[in-house]
Amino acid sequence: MIISLYAGGMTVRDIRHHLASTIGVEVSAATISTITEAVCDAVLE
Repeated sequence: MIISLYAGGMTVRDIRHHLASTIGVEVSAATISTITEAVCDAVLE
């Protein structure tokens, strides 16, 4: 879900708010950034 939201143009702050309001999960900005960076690195490989 994080990758989909990020690919759709949402900011880390927007993603945090969306996850908290829709599924009740609090995710740190650092965690979201780590996930998106890992996927971007894998795509570039």
